[in-house]
Amino acid sequence: MLNQQQGEVTIPALAGATAQRERVVELGLQWLEAKGALRITRREHNQVWLSAGSAAEAAELAQVSHALGQALDETAAYRQYFAKTDKDKLLDLG
Repeated sequence: MLNQQQGEVTIPALAGATAQRERVVELGLQWLEAKGALRITRREHNQVWLSAGSAAEAAELAQVSHALGQALDETAAYRQYFAKTDKDKLLDLG
């Protein structure tokens, strides 16, 4: 991705490509940046520009790892509920 489109990507595009919520994608990018795997060089609304990363920041990595883990657990719980719940119950809005 860093080599394509000069590192420019939208959060909705990443969310669609990874089948995750936009919030999870945001946390994932923060985690990758804290880990030193990439660097977010610019943000405008839902667009981000990414470049190669640098050294990891351990304190930030621990905090972002925790938030990302919680978000992924929430997504997994939702998907499990959705998969096991009767379709009629899911469609009942009243």
